[in-house]
Amino acid sequence: MDDPVILGTTGHTYERSQIAQWIQHKCTNPCTGARLKATERTLIPNIALLDAITAYRIAEEQSTHDKSICKDDMPKASAPPPTEEEMYALIHQLYNESRCGKMASWKRLTDLSSRGDMLAKAYVSLLLHKNETSLIKENVSKSHLLAGEILHWASSFTTVSPYVSTVLGLYYYHGVGVSKDLRDAVQALEVGVEGDVITAQCALGCCALLGKGMRPDYTIGARLTRLAADQGFALAQRNLGWCYEFGRGVEKDRAAAMRWYSLAATQGYAPAQYSLGVCYAKGWGGPREPLQAVRFYRMAAEQGEERAVAYLRRKGFLRPVDIDSGDLVAQLFMRCRCGDKDAFTRLSRMPSYLAKAYVSIFLCSSETLFIRRDKSKATALAAEVLPILHLNNSRCPSPHIHCALGYMSFYNLSRENETAHYFTLAARQKFVLAQCALGWCYLNGAAELKKNYKKAFKYLLLAAKQGYAAAQCSVGYCYHTGQGVRCDYAKAARYYGLSADQGYAFSQSNMGIMYERGLGVERDIAKAISFYEAAAAQGEETSQRALSRLGF
Repeated sequence: MDDPVILGTTGHTYERSQIAQWIQHKCTNPCTGARLKATERTLIPNIALLDAITAYRIAEEQSTHDKSICKDDMPKASAPPPTEEEMYALIHQLYNESRCGKMASWKRLTDLSSRGDMLAKAYVSLLLHKNETSLIKENVSKSHLLAGEILHWASSFTTVSPYVSTVLGLYYYHGVGVSKDLRDAVQALEVGVEGDVITAQCALGCCALLGKGMRPDYTIGARLTRLAADQGFALAQRNLGWCYEFGRGVEKDRAAAMRWYSLAATQGYAPAQYSLGVCYAKGWGGPREPLQAVRFYRMAAEQGEERAVAYLRRKGFLRPVDIDSGDLVAQLFMRCRCGDKDAFTRLSRMPSYLAKAYVSIFLCSSETLFIRRDKSKATALAAEVLPILHLNNSRCPSPHIHCALGYMSFYNLSRENETAHYFTLAARQKFVLAQCALGWCYLNGAAELKKNYKKAFKYLLLAAKQGYAAAQCSVGYCYHTGQGVRCDYAKAARYYGLSADQGYAFSQSNMGIMYERGLGVERDIAKAISFYEAAAAQGEETSQRALSRLGF
């Protein structure tokens, strides 16, 4: 350790360069995972530890100097590099989780690929060729390009390992970088199965079940599939569920089919979620449960599972507005406003019309600083979703639809001028986004509403108590300026702080002002700068100007 520092008030010591990078990307406590408050991000030099390290190094150098040259020249022990089996285990886990829509796993897999790990590069090429989740954008040309590198690399070996042979088998099976040849695929996958490679067990089992590259053999297919399913591979678990559902290689047992589908669906595997929805819809393996069926169809549709999307469209469920999915869209909307780019990525990839409505709203709004405004794209999205929202609003009105229509009216994405009407309908049903929006309209005299500070404060406080960062910021502003409530700098700072802790840039900027001027808190320029820096990093202009004024 060259530059030990203490992280804020946590009391834990880290290397400065590493913890600074961690805070920049994660902004959480490395020990507990809790989000760090702005005041906890200060790095304080650990002088005592630095002195101890320096003293130890001086003593070590003196001791080393007294030793023989032979000992001095001995190489230092280092951790052995991971074995091929260990790397495959990691890459297979990331591959499985990527197929289940786990964005962090996909990022880590692509990172390993970019660092030159050939096995990781191989599985990235397979996922790019035929993705099963909206998380990964299909890119066949890049898939073939990566496969060409793998094939050239594999040709340099006299004999290939079971892991490489499995990749070659999958290339032949899908026609990635080579002409599709099912017989060659089977031969290569058999080498992988002999080496107990999970992916090979699942793929060869699929060949045996479907009769691809070999004669159909349900018994062998089910046995190989079970080997992979027992090790947690979601695709194999879903395929084994299919075997039990239709009695292929095992005795027909729809209750067992549901159990295997459920195991894969729990991991987030969209085809399994669809299959589980079918079981609930038809009463296979238990009583019919239509609501559960729709729930799983929607989970699959949110990852782009086309059969699930087609079912929902056919049945009139054109957007998820129930408790699970509607609230998920609302949560993603609130996280986007706090600068969460991953939340916006997930929101924009959801096939839900409600999600598309909120994406169009973000493209018009200047509040979410990391999203580039694009009115033409917003208008195109609005033209697509408005008829659907109005249709569903006439069938089964909900606060989620009312709020979305209110926002679209506010940003002139619809021809009607009923912003206040829709926000009021949703706010009366205690919908947090609408409570905040309606309070903001009363606060600023927007949407043809007269300014009414008391009503504004009432609605904003209702939303703030539910943890909505934008509402907490507005409540802080009311206390700060005395609008609708008696001026109270201490309460203003408290609400700004609650919002700033969630990453809301405007509250971070306001907290900087409070600490710089000593309003409601003890004057502390260091903390003010810390808050300004956090907001400026998101592009908040007031904080950027404040830092420039303070010489930073």
